[in-house]
Amino acid sequence: MFKTKELKNKTIAQKYKIPYPAIMAHRGLSFYAPEETLPAYLLALEIGEDLYLEADIQRTKDGVLVCFHDDDLKSTTNIQKYFQIKSMLVLAI
Repeated sequence: MFKTKELKNKTIAQKYKIPYPAIMAHRGLSFYAPEETLPAYLLALEIGEDLYLEADIQRTKDGVLVCFHDDDLKSTTNIQKYFQIKSMLVLAI
């Protein structure tokens, strides 16, 4: 139906009144602030008015919704360090 992918994308953008090309901020402006944080989103909003923010929403075990991309905390925290210490303490008891 479409001759090129770009033509298809432009057509979809026109249909839904989305600027083309659109500026997307996946996880906020995570080059300058920690991803999925308020500072990252606020910095992304300063880029311009035609910006689309995309967040990854996860539900915690206690039912709280949070913006977080990964399935675990390994890539963004030092949680492994503390769980290793906890495991060593349990083994020592």
